[in-house]
Amino acid sequence: MSENSEPAFVINCPECDMDGEFEDVSAASLFYSKHREHTSHEPEWERADLAVNLAERTQWSVFCDECAETWEFSSESEVEVFMAEHATYTDHEATEIVTDEKTTVATDDLIELIREFDNVTPDGIPEALIYAVTGDLGLSKRQINAKVDELKQNGEVYEPSTGHLRAT
Repeated sequence: MSENSEPAFVINCPECDMDGEFEDVSAASLFYSKHREHTSHEPEWERADLAVNLAERTQWSVFCDECAETWEFSSESEVEVFMAEHATYTDHEATEIVTDEKTTVATDDLIELIREFDNVTPDGIPEALIYAVTGDLGLSKRQINAKVDELKQNGEVYEPSTGHLRAT
């Protein structure tokens, strides 16, 4: 690592102010796991520079005044089909279409992240590392937990030990 570049991974423990800077995810994960094991502290991933493709996506919402309902879609073609069907099967048309571009983590993106890094420790990828990677995109822990819970319910990921995930 040169003097001007930042380390790829930085882990900090807010309880004891111990921190570590690492160039590879295996060393960072080992530090994280061992510090947690020996101190019972919960270190935080301050920086996680992983090449992960988490895309900005557009979401369409269709609102109907008559029905007082909103429907959400992930593509414009889905909206067009729904609008035509709604007009056909009701006596009115939906009244408003709103698009919202935002960064989200698609389920496929999250599974790929877990698969790619689930062998960095014997217990799988630490959930804290997932939060660090997705946190740079402005995504909350709650949003990520909802996706992880969905993946667990579908049997696509499991928790080999507390706070770690593996893909099935």
